Amino acid sequence: MRVPAILRRRVIAPIQAVLAMGITPKRIAASIAAGSSIGIFPFLGTTTILCTVAAFRFRLNLVVMQAFNWLVAGIQLMLLLPFMRLGEKLFGVDPIPLTREQVVEMFNEGFFHSIRTLGISLIHAMSGWAVIAPLLFAILYFVARPLAEKLAARQQLIAKATIDGPLS
Repeated sequence: MRVPAILRRRVIAPIQAVLAMGITPKRIAASIAAGSSIGIFPFLGTTTILCTVAAFRFRLNLVVMQAFNWLVAGIQLMLLLPFMRLGEKLFGVDPIPLTREQVVEMFNEGFFHSIRTLGISLIHAMSGWAVIAPLLFAILYFVARPLAEKLAARQQLIAKATIDGPLS
């Protein structure tokens, strides 16, 4: 299967570069999973800081985490309302009547305006995220790990070929 050039250039090449630095495939997979899971945290404007803290706390690769954090930025906004609804169900409260368009418009009016308007709904959204994030992390980790191991093996072959000369 041929990987599209943009995916090869924007995702695979940076991961190969990190692997070339000696970072294990397990840490790369954990960095991908953490960056993606944290990247959809429903409190907009906080994911870069959260990824940085997590990277240092758990000794993950900050560059990979931030790359995947930015990759899922659009998904973060799309999941805000579903996370709110899940949180409302968890707390057993009636849902506030909001549409995706209203949420987007609210955030277009300003970050602090949105926080004042949504208030408790953001707490509901964060609670919904807290339920989903560990499961998402596990799924992404177990999908990314074999891919990272495959890239690492390929990287080792390339390095060996460079040292030993062309393969026979």
